[in-house]
Order: sequence, then structure tokens, then C-alpha cells
Amino acid sequence: EGKGWERREKLWRERCNKGNIDESFRVCFDCNFEDQMTWKEVNSLSLQLRYAYAMNRKSPMPLHVHVTGVKSGCDTRKHLEKIDGFPDRWAGRAYHIHAGSFEDVFGSALSNVVTSKDEDD
Repeated sequence: EGKGWERREKLWRERCNKGNIDESFRVCFDCNFEDQMTWKEVNSLSLQLRYAYAMNRKSPMPLHVHVTGVKSGCDTRKHLEKIDGFPDRWAGRAYHIHAGSFEDVFGSALSNVVTSKDEDD
């Protein structure tokens, strides 16, 4: 770990402080429904999670991102494990991976839950 790593760490800490990341809202992706998805959908989900990580990492005002339901051996995790630094370095960038379900991790602590199945009435 050289000067580049130190510079990136310094920039990350500055952005987190500027954005007041610990007081910001949090986003959660619930991946506990993989068994109902096709291989193509799981592959797409993994790619979208990677994009979300990259965008949050580069954001001038990052926020905490949680991904639940990423169990050991599941296809989503297998895709993500191909990425250098997953999951350890990701956690250092406010991107938290949980094996437990949304309910196991957060209980009833979150008040607003939006799913892809929500419809405008």
C-alpha cells in the first residue's frame, strides 16, 4: 500500500466528513429472493450492485449502502467474489454485505421500504 492508497483514503475520509455520511440516509438492497430469479437476472443484479458500489465510492457525498441476503455460496456472492477486494475493501467504503435477511439485519427499524413490485395507485 503506497502513496496512491493513502491519497485515496484521505479523499474518502474528506468526502465522508463533507457529506456527514453517518447522519445521512441509508440504502438497502434485499437479495434474499435469488431462488426466484433466473441466472440472467442474478448476473444483472450482481452487475448493478457493482455499479452502485463504484458510484457510491466516487460520489462527492457518499452514503451507507447495505446488501442483505448475500449468503455464502449463493450465485450473487459468487459473482461479487470475482471482484478484487470484495467484501473487505467494500466495507471500508460504506458498502456493507450481510448474509442475513433484511428482517434479520434491520428488524422493524426502517420505516420506508420500496420494492420493485410497488405500484402507483
